[in-house]
Amino acid sequence: MLLTPAIRAIHENNKGSSITLYGHRNTMFILDGLDFIKKTKSLSKRKSLFFGRHYIKVYDKAFVFSSHSEDPPSRYINLAQRISKKTFCYSSNTNPTAKPHPSTFTTINHQEDEHIIDRFLRLTTLDGVVTHNKQLAYSVLDHERTEALHVLRTLNNDKPTIRIGFQLTSFSTRSFRDWPLDRFRDLIKALLAWSPMVHCYIFGIASDAPAAKDLCQIDNTRVHELTGLKLRPTAAIMEQLDLYIGVDTGPSHLMSAFNKPTIVLYHCQFPSKLYAPLWSTHFFPFDLDIKSSNCNETTPMSLIDWEDVFYKATELLKERFVLTIQTIDSIHSLKKQELDRTAFIETSIDYWIAMNHLYNSSLWDEEDLARRKNAPTCEIADNKRNIDLFNQRRNDAIEKIDEYFLSHISDKINYSSRQNSETLGSIVDRLSIITLKIRAMSAQAERTDVSADHIQQCITKLSTLNTQKTDLSRCLELLIIEILSGTAHYKIYRQFKMYNDPNLNPAVYNENHE
Repeated sequence: MLLTPAIRAIHENNKGSSITLYGHRNTMFILDGLDFIKKTKSLSKRKSLFFGRHYIKVYDKAFVFSSHSEDPPSRYINLAQRISKKTFCYSSNTNPTAKPHPSTFTTINHQEDEHIIDRFLRLTTLDGVVTHNKQLAYSVLDHERTEALHVLRTLNNDKPTIRIGFQLTSFSTRSFRDWPLDRFRDLIKALLAWSPMVHCYIFGIASDAPAAKDLCQIDNTRVHELTGLKLRPTAAIMEQLDLYIGVDTGPSHLMSAFNKPTIVLYHCQFPSKLYAPLWSTHFFPFDLDIKSSNCNETTPMSLIDWEDVFYKATELLKERFVLTIQTIDSIHSLKKQELDRTAFIETSIDYWIAMNHLYNSSLWDEEDLARRKNAPTCEIADNKRNIDLFNQRRNDAIEKIDEYFLSHISDKINYSSRQNSETLGSIVDRLSIITLKIRAMSAQAERTDVSADHIQQCITKLSTLNTQKTDLSRCLELLIIEILSGTAHYKIYRQFKMYNDPNLNPAVYNENHE
C-alpha cells in the first residue's frame, strides 16, 4: 500500500498508460479495484530468474522499487531490463551482479532518514514524474461493502452506533511494537463509559483471538471480536468505522486511505516521521518519546499513556460528530452567572448552546417572579415582557444551533432519508430545561423546613427527571449518528413569533394607529 502514491503518480504523468504491477502473490490482492493499475502479477524469487528470457521488451518503462535502504536484488533489476526498454531503480553502485546497459538504465541513490513514501516517489522523478498527492490508495469493492454492513448490523442489532476499531498487534517478529493489552483494556473501558453509543471492534490475526475475547469480557454486547478475517473483509469493515486505534502495522496504513480519524502508536525504532502515512488530514501518530540513541527493542510501549490516547480519541469523535452529549452536559452544568458570553467563541456551536441555556435560566427566574401574588402589577407586567424577550432569544438560539450543525455536515445530509420532526436544536433546548428542573428539584429535596413527605415526593420526581434526561440524551446521540450515516435528516422550521413583532401583532400595530 505504501507504494500506491508512486504508482498513481506514474499513471497520472503518463496519460493513457497501462500499468502492470509485479509483486509477491500474498500482497497483490490488496490492490484490487484501483483504477490506475491494469494488471497485477505474482512474482517469486525463482520465477524472476527465468521470466522474460525469451520475451521481447513488452514494456516501455520499468520501475524497480525497494522498501529498504539497500539495493533491490539484482535478479529483479535484470528482469526489468529483459522486459522493458527503460529501467529505473535504486543503486549505491555496490550491485556487482546486475549488468545494466547505460542507455537503458537510470539509478538514484539512497538518502538517510527518508520517509518510505518519499523514497518511492523520488524514484519516479527520474522519469520526470511530479506529484504532491502522497495519500495511500485502497478500494473497497461493492460486494465487500455490502457484506461488511451486514456484519455490523448483525453485531449491533441494527442500532446506529459510534464504531471504534482496534488493532492489537504488529508482526510477530516485531512484537516490541505492540502496546500492552492492559492499556487497550483501560482505553476501551473509558470509551465505553464516555458514550453508551460506543461499540468496539477488535481486529487481528487468528492468534490474537484469545486477547480479543478477553477484551470482550468488558462488555460482550458492545465489544466485538473480529480476529482471523482476511485483509479485504477486514478493510471493508474498517471503512465503516468512526475511529481507528492501532499499533504500527498494515491495517493501520490501510485505514489512512479512508481518511477517517486514525490513531496509530509508534515504537521509537520505527518513528512516525519515517513510517506514518502522509497526506492524511485525519491521521494522528503517538510516538514513543525516547531519543533514538536510547531506543532499542526492550524500550517498552507501555510508556505511551492510555489516558493521552483517550483524550485524543474523544477529541476526534467530538470533531467528527460536531456535537456530543458531553459538550452539552458541561455547558448545562454552568449556573446562570457562569454563562459568560466571553467564555465561548461566537462562531462555535458551544456559544449558542450556552446562550440558549442562559435565556432558559433567565426565563425560569422571570416565570417564578411573575407568579408572585403580592407584587405590584407593574412588576408583574415587567416580568411578562421579560418572558417574551427571553423566549424570543431562546428560540433564536435554537435556530442558530441548527444552522451551525447543518452547515458543518452539509455534505453528509441525505434528504431522501427519514425526516425527523424535531430538530437537534430543539432537543438541546429540552435538555437545558430538564437540567434546570433537576437543579431546582434537587434544591427542594435538600430543604430542611418542609415535611418528610415533601422531601420524598421531590426525590421521586428527581429520579423521573434524571431518567428523562438520560433518555433524551440518547435520542439526541441517535439522531446525530443517523444524520451522519445518511439514514435520517431534519429541516429548520422557523418559529416566526408574531406576537413579538410589532408589524405582525394586530393588538400592537392597531394600538400604534390610535
